[in-house]
Amino acid sequence: MSNFISLSKNFRGLFSVRQTVCAVLFLMLMLSLMSVQAQVTGSVFRDYNGNGTKDTNEPLVSGITVNAYSANSASTCGTAVTTGSTAPNYTLTGCGTAAVRVEFVLPSTGLCANSGIDFASFAGTGNATSIQFVNGNSTNVNFAIHNPSDYNTGTTGVNAFIPCYISGDPLVSGAVADADWFVGYPYTNTGPVGTGTGAGTEPSQKVNGAIIGPTWGVAYSKQAKKVFTSALLKRHVGLGKLGSGGIYMLEPTATSFNVTEFYDMDANGHRTRALATAPAYGSGTSYSIAADNSTITYLGTPNDPLTGKPSGLGVIGTNAQRGLTANPLDPSYDPAAFDQVGKVGIGDIDISDDGKYLFVMNLYSRKVFRLELNNAYNPTSVVAVTSYDVPDPACTNGTYRPWGLKFFRNKLYVGVICSGEDGGAVADLSASVFELNNPTAAAAFNTTAVVTLPLTYDKENDPKPWTNNSNPFSTTQEAQRYGTPLLSDIEFTDNGDMVLGFMDRSGHQWGEENRRYLKTATTSVTISTSGDILAAGLNCSTGAFTLENNGTFTSANGSVLVGSSTLTPEGPGGKEFFNDNSVAGDPHRESSTGALAVLKGQGEVMSTAFAQNKNSGDAGTMTLSTTDGSFNDYYQLYYRGNPDGIFAKANGLGDIELSGIEAPIEIGNRIWKDTDKDGIQDAGEDGVDGVEIELYEGTTATGSPVQTVTSATLNGQKGSWFFTNLKANQDYVIKVKTALGAGALATCTAFSPTGAGTTLIDNNTSTGTITLKTGNAGENNHSFDIGVNEAPVCVKPNAGTDQSPTCVGNTAITSATLAATAVAGGAWTQVGNTPNTATITNSSSATSTVTGLVPGVYQFIWATSATCSDTVEITIPNCACVKPNAGTDQSPTCVGNTAITSATLAA
Repeated sequence: MSNFISLSKNFRGLFSVRQTVCAVLFLMLMLSLMSVQAQVTGSVFRDYNGNGTKDTNEPLVSGITVNAYSANSASTCGTAVTTGSTAPNYTLTGCGTAAVRVEFVLPSTGLCANSGIDFASFAGTGNATSIQFVNGNSTNVNFAIHNPSDYNTGTTGVNAFIPCYISGDPLVSGAVADADWFVGYPYTNTGPVGTGTGAGTEPSQKVNGAIIGPTWGVAYSKQAKKVFTSALLKRHVGLGKLGSGGIYMLEPTATSFNVTEFYDMDANGHRTRALATAPAYGSGTSYSIAADNSTITYLGTPNDPLTGKPSGLGVIGTNAQRGLTANPLDPSYDPAAFDQVGKVGIGDIDISDDGKYLFVMNLYSRKVFRLELNNAYNPTSVVAVTSYDVPDPACTNGTYRPWGLKFFRNKLYVGVICSGEDGGAVADLSASVFELNNPTAAAAFNTTAVVTLPLTYDKENDPKPWTNNSNPFSTTQEAQRYGTPLLSDIEFTDNGDMVLGFMDRSGHQWGEENRRYLKTATTSVTISTSGDILAAGLNCSTGAFTLENNGTFTSANGSVLVGSSTLTPEGPGGKEFFNDNSVAGDPHRESSTGALAVLKGQGEVMSTAFAQNKNSGDAGTMTLSTTDGSFNDYYQLYYRGNPDGIFAKANGLGDIELSGIEAPIEIGNRIWKDTDKDGIQDAGEDGVDGVEIELYEGTTATGSPVQTVTSATLNGQKGSWFFTNLKANQDYVIKVKTALGAGALATCTAFSPTGAGTTLIDNNTSTGTITLKTGNAGENNHSFDIGVNEAPVCVKPNAGTDQSPTCVGNTAITSATLAATAVAGGAWTQVGNTPNTATITNSSSATSTVTGLVPGVYQFIWATSATCSDTVEITIPNCACVKPNAGTDQSPTCVGNTAITSATLAA
């Protein structure tokens, strides 16, 4: 500043008035630029792997309020709200360059950030906590948040779990039963199975059909480390032991799964099929087939109260009654199952983030069931069941058919199709996503869909209404396509955008090289399904999702994402975002088969797909970029003829679910010098490094601590300390180990008074001990702060010895310079006489000077005498010497403090 003023003076001396004005304007501009430079910048981001650093696919977060406070101020000197997709995503001005306290505040509501769901992430080299102390011109003042359910440490150790299908009866000993019906394998597996160049490895975990039969829905419990999977009704495939309402629990081992028959919906009164009083299975009793062998009609009166349809719709029959055998190559008509697909049994399942609730889509009743598990970490039974009617989107010429489920950020999302099955046209087809709010408590559906889209857009094998006609094809060729959409799965990207997985129902109706008609005729058909993957961008401000258009959508962070697919017409608006076209083998413009999974932080979505390798009729899982929709990689699980009886391009795979781990818990966070002793962390109050702090498990600080840490500087924040990998919902005690007056803590250090106790800036202890109880997994808590202050530092002003001044000459002593260090308030007082008015207040200089002294004895009295009670005295001598030979030229001179009482006079 002084340089600018000097420059301005020089201008005044050298130039004209006009030039002087210009100089002043220049000065004002430079001051303005200085003001602009005085700003705090940084980013708020999601930290999926908990390393405290923003990695490539970890998005910035909008909608976080950032406040700054100057020293000893309760009012903000600056505030900002995070926004945008590029770093830094906030700039905070108005606080100058002095010390400030920066606070990051999450909103209490919202889909992109929510204080009830999101927590401060783990401290690291690129992230401090939600309260930070910096100067007003600091950069990279970053803060990371995380939703504990998204936590993972990367792809290592993550397995994908997925059901597989074989034609025939899995309950009869033979090739069908012995085949692999459910597999698990590392997320990183790529390539075709088998041998040869580029071949991948076989799935590492397998279980056969004799145990579980066909399943589709899959859910993984991080708490129990077990997989749930639910029965699927699929034509040409026999059901497992628990029938259409079966839910199995699988415990992964190194090479297989230990399987428990966990729950039977039907046996517990939550029907996924017809009542036992319905007509017996068979032609003329539960169904009839038209003379052309192509159309089925279900029989039975009265109508089933759950469906409003003839009860024969829900009569499944045994595997033997359906004509299924132990040979996977034996063809079957399995007529009743043809139009039961998507209407009978179970669709998708999912599990709550806390592992306590399993959600099940009952296709028959069109209700979502919430099964409460007895123990999240060791589930052995269901203790309560609640059901919720899926909203009706007011379909025309058809019925609403739900299937897909996704539990995400304390909402359950449900995918629904308007089927057009009652004589409808393509114009009657639509898809909707509804949300069940507060699904683990007093749940209720929002009856307004968060996403609605007509299924009239152009794509390979344009969508068609659901059909009960087994020969709707326009040609007689064996290979056919007849796309009938089913919204089977829902996922969310790293940014929080929605991904919709569409399965083609026809794959479950016809299958691979099996009967085209429902009876008698022996002609076969092979179906190539036509699924799809669509994206819907989230608007963080409104909470609305907007479907992609022409291959483009606006993401939750505000960036416009453009897909890589160039095929037209293909997708809403002409192009599609995700390039789910086959990249090898037979050309297919829609190869996805409706199941999705997202491992947060990888920037991709995994989908079941076919025709991605050169092997005919192959299928497996592919990954696609969520940044531009491009194809990343593929892992083949089977190909036509290996094994026999697989479904090739006809939905041969079920849902995908990924394994995971519970997020650890971290607590902290700072020990600091509370200079003004108000229990509140103010800007400019420094942290204290080098203090040992202990953590005890239980409610008392006894025994051996489970962890001990030493406060240190992290990201410029002195006095930082953290305990990590704590148990969930566990009592703990924090204790300051370092004795006061030793080590990092100065002599006479005391703990500050506790603050209000409700904010992250308060001191939490006046004794050095804090008792607490952790929350659920991943719920980090950085509110445990410890304030210390330097009480009156009892250092004697004269260093503990009498340093009384000595007379030199005859001049009276009226002032004294005393050795003093950090005198914390007080005054020198004359003993027995009128007190001297000289005082020393809060001095920290090496010496202190007291003036206005008269002869006598003085004591220093500290302001807080109860703490600093040592007596310190000085004596001010009387230096007025007595002169016996006064008036002569040989007057003796005082030496020291002794009065002269005699003299030897010159003769």
